[in-house]
Amino acid sequence: MAVVNSAMPNAKLLIAFATSSACRSPKNPKAPLTYNIMALMPAFVDGLMDSAMEQNEIIDCFENSYGYKSRQEFARARNLIKKQAAELSADPERYSRLIRVGFGLFAHGGIGENSLGEDVPKNTHTPLQLYNVLRYASEYSDGYVWLYSLPWIKMPPDYLRAISDFRKQKALLRTPCTFYAKQMAISNSSPAASPHAGKQNWFLSGDYITLSSNPDQGGPLNDTGTVSFRPQADGAAVDGLYEVLIDVAHSNVKKHNAGSPPGDRNGSFSYRISLRPDSAGQLSFDNGSSAEFIQFQPGDADNCNPGGGGPVALTEFIAYGPDSPAGATGGIELTNVNHSDIIFELRDDVSLNYGMIAVKSITLIPANLQKAGNL
Repeated sequence: MAVVNSAMPNAKLLIAFATSSACRSPKNPKAPLTYNIMALMPAFVDGLMDSAMEQNEIIDCFENSYGYKSRQEFARARNLIKKQAAELSADPERYSRLIRVGFGLFAHGGIGENSLGEDVPKNTHTPLQLYNVLRYASEYSDGYVWLYSLPWIKMPPDYLRAISDFRKQKALLRTPCTFYAKQMAISNSSPAASPHAGKQNWFLSGDYITLSSNPDQGGPLNDTGTVSFRPQADGAAVDGLYEVLIDVAHSNVKKHNAGSPPGDRNGSFSYRISLRPDSAGQLSFDNGSSAEFIQFQPGDADNCNPGGGGPVALTEFIAYGPDSPAGATGGIELTNVNHSDIIFELRDDVSLNYGMIAVKSITLIPANLQKAGNL
């Protein structure tokens, strides 16, 4: 690093295998038995940081992501690089400050390192999958995504077009629009004929809006008692396809059950998205999504402490998009829509099913913008 800085003091070092390559078990990454053939890599990266200047960047380009296809895989990898691998450093705080996240992708045809072929079903990625993994990698990296292909020049036109589209759109793909619940207009969306209509069935709890199941505050959060969130911002959404990410806290247990054994955590809640009746915009649903309420049923893995030791969980989940646990396979398409036109509704599927559902934020993630050629 000292020699590099003598000639190029602003150098950025991209490393295909960095400290994260020495991580195996997240339970105790410092135990010698969890080290692999890359056991000396943490010491090497620490040495680089010892002589690094303020302008240097050290990027873990994470070749292990070659075959990734889902958003969850990139999310876990970022956590591995930034948090778990930091524990292998002699100075975890410095590591977290200096190390950047990158991802490598390797789309190929057939078996082995072959170029992508015109027979798409035999390739590891379709053009759409390649486009999607590029945006997932962009979303969870610090701006470094690299492609490996043999030979590049022989990639079929549809794949080159997917890469070109991503390059044109990546600036907006990396700028999702997040609406924080406490800054949104909140209302009881129960039917007018319901005895609970117009009452308040929510309250502020830190960064979360907790949806109440107290009849005195508006009734159970089921089909007769839903809560709607509407952004107060008047900005216009860029026309195109979006995924929707909802950040919630929930106690995935029945109201009168402590949550043990884990099988008793069988609650669910539902959500839907719509536009205000007076909106001039248009909302449409990609294949597999729906204008009706969609059910989300968290499993034990979504809880902080499965087994009854603490049933309240903090969960981010894709409500609309290919990674949706609710079974939706498509996103939503917005055309001529203002943010303040959008309505998000949540309800409990069974009266008193939950001890708590709380919403922190709702995010629109651009997935495939229609105006790519103008960006």
